[in-house]
Amino acid sequence: MIPLGPVAVDRGQAPGRLAQGWRELPGWDPIVDIGGGGLRLAASCSRSLSGVLGFRLARHAGVNQYGRYYVSTLLELSGSGASSYGDGIDSGGYLSCHNVEWLELNFPLLYLFRRHIKDGGGAGKFSGGVGAESALTVHDAPEGKIKGIAFGVAGLRNSGQGIFGGYPGAPSLLVLLEGTQIGDLIKENKCPENVADLGGQGRLLPYCEFDLKKDDVLYLRMASGGGYGDPLDREPESVLKSVVNGLISKETAHDIYGVVLDGNNHELNLTATQKRRNILREERLK
Repeated sequence: MIPLGPVAVDRGQAPGRLAQGWRELPGWDPIVDIGGGGLRLAASCSRSLSGVLGFRLARHAGVNQYGRYYVSTLLELSGSGASSYGDGIDSGGYLSCHNVEWLELNFPLLYLFRRHIKDGGGAGKFSGGVGAESALTVHDAPEGKIKGIAFGVAGLRNSGQGIFGGYPGAPSLLVLLEGTQIGDLIKENKCPENVADLGGQGRLLPYCEFDLKKDDVLYLRMASGGGYGDPLDREPESVLKSVVNGLISKETAHDIYGVVLDGNNHELNLTATQKRRNILREERLK
């Protein structure tokens, strides 16, 4: 099964442990004695564990709409990891990316969407920065296709891991969807909002060569940063802001952050939020 949706987390996991089966790394000592009985957190440890661990990228080559041969790279923006003093930065990781209009002007490609990943950032008292996702298809390609090479850190553990109860971010993916309905959708003047709406057969790309042909779609997702601290300690107002901005879903706000939002206007219910968080804490002890 291709994990196109948000990162799956173990919602019953106790705080202080790493979600998704991550193990504490040997040799890390997050608590440093600074004398006089004082303790501080090792900043290098928290940054290393919450920061993204790699990316999936794609080289693409072929004949463009002007009849010229070209070679270039497809990439997007990742999210940075949270820290002990603040959230990670959305699409603020270590990569840059092309302007959409410039890419479509120079190469036989058409963007279907480019946006932040909903529920991508690792949950925590301070949340991980959200990476970007995009989908492209060939357009006005003289040969009817282009060649691609998938590379970068493969696997599903290339995102920020999360630390001190923080959850991991969504991993970076490259997915090739073959034989989709994108041609018909464009003819009907419909813009697909979700990858699932495209149909076709999808496969997760390892290190490999591939062809992007008519009615194929290439889906790119950059890694998101890991969270820092227990999500139940996050300020409810910050959770509400993320829901309003489309960075997390109302379900994630309720199930992971324990924040209750009433109605379609997402009104914050602080009394119900406190009750919900107490229930989630009690469930962790069972």
